[in-house]
This record gives sequence, structure tokens and C-alpha cells, in this order.
Amino acid sequence: NMKIIVAGSFRSGSSSLYNMLVENNKTNFEILKIHSCGVNEELINDSIVLVPIRNEKEIQVSGYFQDIHSPVYEYSVFHDEENINIWNENKDLNFFKEKFINEYSGQDDLIYENFKRFDFSKFIDLRNSGILETLPFIEKISFKKHSFEIIYYKKYKCKICFIDFKILNNINVLNNMLNNLKLNIKIEKIIVCNRLDESDFKNDYFKLKERLKNEGFFDSDYYN
Repeated sequence: NMKIIVAGSFRSGSSSLYNMLVENNKTNFEILKIHSCGVNEELINDSIVLVPIRNEKEIQVSGYFQDIHSPVYEYSVFHDEENINIWNENKDLNFFKEKFINEYSGQDDLIYENFKRFDFSKFIDLRNSGILETLPFIEKISFKKHSFEIIYYKKYKCKICFIDFKILNNINVLNNMLNNLKLNIKIEKIIVCNRLDESDFKNDYFKLKERLKNEGFFDSDYYN
């Protein structure tokens, strides 16, 4: 049976898109959500793959802050053997959330300096190109901003649709996309998940973004 696969990088809106599709799935399509690097040729056969594309610099900052307190991520402020062992034994993320708030929240220089230590382009889950690297038969596309681009692959009977992150807030464009894909799904309302501007760390996140913006880190035309 045909399936729908939402396959984005971290922080690309994949959870929001997945939940909108599941909420309005009246035809009982099988809908999966994975990250781009988890896509493979066997999985995409007879499927529609939806790939949200976001400004990669925004992905890097958002991904850093989403996991800043999770020791298993290399770029976490708590990434060391002792903290990883604590995490593996307890799986208690609230412990590290509180630890971050007590030890790092408001420490703008520490948060910034830890971010600047890393070349985030080396983390495949923080790159749009994850799906291109996993499926080398897909060539880099000429991406049209504020819209979507559908590519058909007869060999695998699949369609891969690249979606600008910014249209995930536009019901009309999303439903036009689903209509073009011949999917009997109509989105009734926008769902937004995992918002950092509603998190416990929002003030620290905004301060880091503003500092990086002031030093020219972001490029509004940067879509890799």
C-alpha cells in the first residue's frame, strides 16, 4: 500500500507537518515520520516523501537549543561521559532541564561560546541535504522559495516533494500541494509543534539568535 513519509532534518517542521496529516487522514494512509538520513530506497518504494526545507542556519541554532540540555548530543553543554552515564541510567530529561536552568540560563557568553565551538554542517540531522546523501540518485534541485517542488521517480513508483518551511503556516498552499499529489487529505487548521519560543529556554534562545544575527550569522537566502 502507498504510504506517506515525512522526512525532514531536525527542526524543519516535520513534526508539525506529520501531525497535520495524521489529524486530517480520512483515507487511512500509512503516515510515517523519520529524519532525512533514515530514508532508504526500500522505504520510498510506492510512497510519497515530503521533505520540509528550512534555512539551514536557522536549523543549526534551533537544533542546538532543542538539545542543549541532552547529554547524548555532541553540542550539548552537558556532553561528557559522566552526564551521558546519568542520562543512560535514568532517562530523566527534566533533571538536565533543571540543571541547565540552574547552571547556564542567563549565562549568555557560555551558551554562545559553546555554540561557536562546532561546525554544525557536519551533523547530518541538521542539514537539508540528508535525504540527498541517503538517496544519491536524487540530484540537488532548484528550490523555489515559498512553494513546493514535486519530483517523480518511476523506478521506485514514488514522488518526492520538497517543501519550503515557510508554507507550513499557509493552509491554502499546503492543500494545493496535497491536491497536486492526488492525496485525499485536506488540512483544516495549522498545527505547530516543539516551539522554542514557548520553551523553558526561550529567553536564552532569543538572546543567542539576536547575537548571531548581529554578527551576520544568518543569510535569508541560504537554502542548501
